[in-house]
Amino acid sequence: MREIGGGHIRRQGAGVSYGSGTNIIQPSNWELATSADAATVEAAGYFNALAYDMKKGDIITARIDMEGTPKLKMYIVTARTSTTVTVAKQTVA
Repeated sequence: MREIGGGHIRRQGAGVSYGSGTNIIQPSNWELATSADAATVEAAGYFNALAYDMKKGDIITARIDMEGTPKLKMYIVTARTSTTVTVAKQTVA
């Protein structure tokens, strides 16, 4: 478990693998609990401290605003470099 933005995050383990051979990718699932609000979590740079650990396709289940009115949100890592992590929030059709 690691500290991030007024809370803690941990990797839940490997997710479903896809691809084949040397192109196989195994995204992970993450669990976040934080006092930060949605705008803070969704702002650019919030997950950058995890750039080395996160992969494109990782899913983050987030319990946010734990000291206010808690909310549950889900995010997916849409891009990652060696220093930045970009996420998108779940959209419901």
